[in-house]
Amino acid sequence: GRALGLCFTVAGCAADPGVEVGNDNPAVVDGTITWEHPEVGTIYVGGGMCTATLVTADVLVSAAHCVDFGTTSRPGNYGRFMIQTAPDQPQQRYTIDLYRSFGRDGRMDVALLHLATPVPATVARPASLGMAHPPDGSPVTLFGYGCTRRNTSLGSGQKRKFEFTQGTVTARLCPGDAGGPVMENSTGAVLRVNSAYIL
Repeated sequence: GRALGLCFTVAGCAADPGVEVGNDNPAVVDGTITWEHPEVGTIYVGGGMCTATLVTADVLVSAAHCVDFGTTSRPGNYGRFMIQTAPDQPQQRYTIDLYRSFGRDGRMDVALLHLATPVPATVARPASLGMAHPPDGSPVTLFGYGCTRRNTSLGSGQKRKFEFTQGTVTARLCPGDAGGPVMENSTGAVLRVNSAYIL
């Protein structure tokens, strides 16, 4: 199995293979626990958990398979987005009232989700979207709430990060990390949205 990294920049993806991940080194999937970037949180839709990023006060970007590649036509209560800004702070919960999926494959596994109530800037400020690929060697960080050991739920629900450099290959994704961002360290811009861990 492998996880696919989906390139998600306005500049296009042809020259960027995304983040390729394999299961040949499962000991490295745990990353470092972090409270950075509160705009990165978890979504619960249809009983499953994924990672998502706030990109406006009331819009998230995540993976389309996290909403079963669906699109809603009427506002409703389709799940929740949760943010926790520090270990001693309660989780903030926001209702997902609409969502729209784009594509059904590893290159287009993207969804936008709308929140019924905007997230206040005092809780989290939206991330920007990358307008161009940074140069190879630029520091970037992968964020996710997935498991720390594949084929288990160990560690799920805790935000972790892994820093690496643009243009390199990493093997850090685990189920639950889908929909999470790869962010440029210097700007915090979302460069890619992680697609799926495929068993």
